Amino acid sequence: MTQPRLLARVEITNAQGLWDSQNPNPRLGDTLDSVRISFEVRKTLESTPNTAEITIWNLSPATVNRITGTVRKRLDWTPEQRQQLVAAGADSTPVELVYDNAGLASVRLSFGYEGASQTTSFPPLSLGFLGASSAITSITDGVDSQLVIKCEDAGAMLGAGRPTRGGSSPVSYAPGTPFATVVKGLVNALGLTINEATLTNTLRSALLSRDIPLSNLIIASPYNATSATAAEQLRTVFDGLELRWSVQDGEFILLDSFDTLAGFPPLVIAGDSLHGQAETLESGEQRVRTWANAEARPGREVRLQSDLLGAQYRIDSVETSGDTYEGGETSPTLSEIQTVQGLF
Repeated sequence: MTQPRLLARVEITNAQGLWDSQNPNPRLGDTLDSVRISFEVRKTLESTPNTAEITIWNLSPATVNRITGTVRKRLDWTPEQRQQLVAAGADSTPVELVYDNAGLASVRLSFGYEGASQTTSFPPLSLGFLGASSAITSITDGVDSQLVIKCEDAGAMLGAGRPTRGGSSPVSYAPGTPFATVVKGLVNALGLTINEATLTNTLRSALLSRDIPLSNLIIASPYNATSATAAEQLRTVFDGLELRWSVQDGEFILLDSFDTLAGFPPLVIAGDSLHGQAETLESGEQRVRTWANAEARPGREVRLQSDLLGAQYRIDSVETSGDTYEGGETSPTLSEIQTVQGLF
């Protein structure tokens, strides 16, 4: 099957505003109608941040400065100042001062295929990663230049989120407080939102399936929410219940053992879009390769239309690599599941 052209769109927002790869700016020296973009995205159902590395090719220096938040200011001396510097034996050449924001920006990556529709096996352009840059570097290789952006999905929040006095989340809870209220406050401290009623139902279902008394839905003693970061406290709570939580493209996701993402129909991977045979891993999971697909999200149910595999699966992790000049591929790792609709 002939692969159509892979499309990618990068939207970067920092203190200088929005830069959109679909709208190159000739005033900044960008002469290409569409820039070359390559990317590698890795997502899992773990609570550690998902990652992406995005490379944008041959941007003008002015655009690179805008994306990196770099401001250059030339400082010229007056004739009197120059004479004083020369008399003192100091350098009198103009000085260029450089300020930058250390590569901090919000990054949105979308990818899909040109001409894709519901009647084709190729996924359309859709959101593939949403997070924040952790580093932005510029590389020159001969006549080509590359702007490399390393990103994490909610990485800053997962590392630093902690309830503080005067913040939006309480710092302590009295006995008798619903446990879901505590968890909701910790999620809010990460800069995320969650429905407390749905959370209560999830926790109740988890306790019942594990023969844990429902009295645990109410805290029996004072709880100090500043004892550790919100992420550390959530890991302790959910690891103890064997519930998996993660942040996917800015959304807080909570899944039980065989849950799948609610609100998403099963992702059907047609047999003619599989690249080779499925690989069985030592863990018993299956790994398949297919066209680059932003809709292959961790937690989503998958059905494989293959003569060899007829079971239903959940995506536990997924890796996607792509290049708008060379094409792309998605490799999800799948665990066989019971068909149970997720709660989030």
